Amino acid sequence: MANGAFSIQLSGHAPARRDVTLEIISETTGEKRTVTPFLDGSAMVRGLSPGAYQVRVLHPNAVGELVDLRRVRLFEGLPTRLRLPLPEELFRDTPVRETEDANLTPVHDAAVAARDAVASTGGKQPGDPIRSEDWNAVVGGLTDLANAVAELTRLVAPQGHDHPELEEKIDEVNGNVRRFGDQFGRQLARIQRTLQTLAIEREVEETIGRAGVVPNGVRVKVAESVDLLKRHSDSDTVVWGARKKSAYASILQAMGDLRDAQPDPTELEESEEFQRTLTVATEEASTAAPRTVTGEIDQYERVNAKTAGALWYRAFKG
Repeated sequence: MANGAFSIQLSGHAPARRDVTLEIISETTGEKRTVTPFLDGSAMVRGLSPGAYQVRVLHPNAVGELVDLRRVRLFEGLPTRLRLPLPEELFRDTPVRETEDANLTPVHDAAVAARDAVASTGGKQPGDPIRSEDWNAVVGGLTDLANAVAELTRLVAPQGHDHPELEEKIDEVNGNVRRFGDQFGRQLARIQRTLQTLAIEREVEETIGRAGVVPNGVRVKVAESVDLLKRHSDSDTVVWGARKKSAYASILQAMGDLRDAQPDPTELEESEEFQRTLTVATEEASTAAPRTVTGEIDQYERVNAKTAGALWYRAFKG
């Protein structure tokens, strides 16, 4: 079968291209290629077998992938072209936008003029006449003062008192926090995948060590299942969920075969390793595969709770 190639072009935020690293991972074999693109964002990856691949875009200043994990299919012959945009907002820290201070000089001048206009009408004594021009001066001064006050409320205390420059900054910060949360969640899920795989591998090994009779088929099923989990530990949640469900169903079947092969399975059935393996394998094989990172993390918490925390302990125990 002829090999294929990926022609990759990074677009978007140009300054980020210089430190970007691309990882091309085969879903079939688990083979990983690491490539550094040119400064213009272009990269060519040749000599790959046709099939399904995952493409990760990494940068030292960002947690996790810059671009959501891409699942693409590579065909024979002409290079398969990929365009991956680098989101500028991940590298942006925009200062709060400056807004012009309101010019209150006209308001001040209007208030002073109104004061001066009515000043001459004061000092009246009881019985003094109020001439029409005095009355008109007072009314005119009050009118000018009222207009100045209305203008003042428009300039310094608009209805709702919006601060668009702060709203823009808050939106940017919220977006950065959401992206960080998503990326952190994906990395946390991958760490938990590794820990659970390591723990179940050790549990199964010790379970097999306690058995008197170990059929070769049991060893093969267990080895293939653990290898499947390890090869897909970097897959997206949907792919990982399907592979994990299949792997644990095979482990569950292998444990049943191991138990049936014993002349007296009592000692094996009563061992803590065997019970924990059955608990985890049953939970993972019977529960619907998660389709989101949050669902995946929640599932790990449920499994860990069913073993009273012993599963994570087994991951770290030498």
